[in-house]
Amino acid sequence: MGWRAPAWQLSSSSLDLVAKHGFEYTSNMMDRLVPYLHPAAHGRRLVEIPVSWVLDDAPYFMFTGQRSLQAPGPVLQSWLTELDGITETHGVTNFTFHPQIIGRPSRLACLRELLDYAKHIPRLWIASLRDIAAHWRQTAQP
Repeated sequence: MGWRAPAWQLSSSSLDLVAKHGFEYTSNMMDRLVPYLHPAAHGRRLVEIPVSWVLDDAPYFMFTGQRSLQAPGPVLQSWLTELDGITETHGVTNFTFHPQIIGRPSRLACLRELLDYAKHIPRLWIASLRDIAAHWRQTAQP
């Protein structure tokens, strides 16, 4: 249904190939807070569901030897603040979690707190990217 490039690195032909092979959405751009439609290619318009490095677990928790690992508490607070701000503007908060990174006990506790918090936000829809793309395709203005 959808495609995300490794590290969100696209080539000049990526979106054309994704449309050609029948995908419905892509999630690679960092240019907006709401989904949008790409120009038509191969008779289809891909839905873009934007991402952001600030909503990715890797920059905080992946060891690279060039930066220190972050403690889960401050990362959780950052994610909660982003969630509140994006929700207030009626945007889509599109987190990226890698099992090998978020899967440590302290980080899973952070993720659990984030989900518990999100479940109590009035009128917040927690959905898969597939469902978001289908909804956006039905409601988006041409």
